[in-house]
Amino acid sequence: MNRNLILTKNLLAEETFQRKLQVLNHEVFVSARVIDSIKGERISADFLLNFERIIISETISIEELRELLPILTKATLYIFVKYDEQPSEQLINQLPQVTGWISNNSSLEFIRDAFGPSTKNKAASPRYLKLSKNEKAVLSALVSSSGQPLTPEKLSHAIWKKGMNTSRQAALSNIIKRVRQKNDEQKIVDFKVIETCWGNGYKVNQQFLKLIRNGEVLY
Repeated sequence: MNRNLILTKNLLAEETFQRKLQVLNHEVFVSARVIDSIKGERISADFLLNFERIIISETISIEELRELLPILTKATLYIFVKYDEQPSEQLINQLPQVTGWISNNSSLEFIRDAFGPSTKNKAASPRYLKLSKNEKAVLSALVSSSGQPLTPEKLSHAIWKKGMNTSRQAALSNIIKRVRQKNDEQKIVDFKVIETCWGNGYKVNQQFLKLIRNGEVLY
């Protein structure tokens, strides 16, 4: 499927890039109205999953981009950001949800490579992280939060459908520890899959989140 959704504040600003995608036989839907519906969460993930990629125009500010990304990533999409000026390394590192950055003036060859089959590494065999029922419940809750921290209280409800107490706090700590240990033992990735956010709980590592959403890691 080569179906793309371009989110923009100015439809005319997308004509050149839209034509390039169409030359490459991509379907393109360009919208300025969908942005508000996405931010208001009035559009379902099923609608967004009609598109292989979402391309965010350079007409959208960085502040609004930051607001859109946590919502868009819930739909497990490939998200590209189009730019006029090369983004700084600092900005790129601050927005790990972005699959790639592409210039409005990119050549057909560059776009073909960026949006080609390599975007989804279908040939690679997924790695399977073997977890217990409670360990899966914790990881699923953290994945569902799109990399945002979850408090121990919320994780307690995700696992046991009950609020936090002293014994469940200790059990949660052990579950987090076991998930990390199993990742190390099974050699899935060489970094900590669940991160501690002091004062805010826990979150899933963004790089690990991408691997899960790309189907490269299963659990």
